[in-house]
Amino acid sequence: MAIFPAVTGVIWVSDNNQGYVFTQPSGTQPTSAAPVTNTSATAAPKVTPPTATTVPKPAKVKSIKLKAKKKLNVSWKKVSGATGYEVKAATNSKFTKGKKTVTVKKNKVIIKNLKPKQKYFVKVRAYKLANGRKYFGKWSKVVKKKTK
Repeated sequence: MAIFPAVTGVIWVSDNNQGYVFTQPSGTQPTSAAPVTNTSATAAPKVTPPTATTVPKPAKVKSIKLKAKKKLNVSWKKVSGATGYEVKAATNSKFTKGKKTVTVKKNKVIIKNLKPKQKYFVKVRAYKLANGRKYFGKWSKVVKKKTK
């Protein structure tokens, strides 16, 4: 909730941009509120705080290819506008056992130190860096392969 000084007291703007005018003197806590409805010259105008721009999330990763020996070679199609990718591998399809997560900038990665003759499940998602934060796309379809 933001507080803005006004001609008649204090205007409070809630998170859903609903404005309230309080006729108490500035700096005091109001005891009741009335929604801003009067648009005459004497009423304080409704103040709308600036809105944050939304960052579009990257598209879903497609066409994952796996090659398995003692390690997994994972590659996929590039996603336009993606800053990097997150690759997750695990020994079960729910990604709760034996999981490894790798973050890379390119559209391929080699995952090492895996158990031999073990089936691994792999999924990939793209991310975009904006405003100091990572915005993730949807996970790809799960692909499975058995190591040798």
